[in-house]
Amino acid sequence: MGVNSDTPTANGSGLHPDKIDVQALSSKYLEEKERRERVDGVAQNQELEESEYFSSLADDPFVDHDALNAQQQALEDGQQVQVIILGAGFGGILFAARLVEAGVKPEDIRLVDVAGGFGGTWYW
Repeated sequence: MGVNSDTPTANGSGLHPDKIDVQALSSKYLEEKERRERVDGVAQNQELEESEYFSSLADDPFVDHDALNAQQQALEDGQQVQVIILGAGFGGILFAARLVEAGVKPEDIRLVDVAGGFGGTWYW
């Protein structure tokens, strides 16, 4: 595939940057990309809520929506915060933690997610 792995490196990976055939590797990635592209491009995508077949996938079965919506909202209309993070998965939580470490006050950060809880993939 364009990689010479005969000689071990200090980390044991067997990969040397000067031994990688960049041309062959680039060709392989282009070939794989072309196998996955469709002529209809982004038109192949469907909005979950608009699809009769997929609309139930947008529902969060782990939360009582009436109870959740009855709670005081974390961000009220017109309220201002410094940072809004879209997505409360691992990346969003880590980003918020790094902002706090950098000096942003936690009360100036809001994480927003379609799910009823935190964790992203691990929540679902």
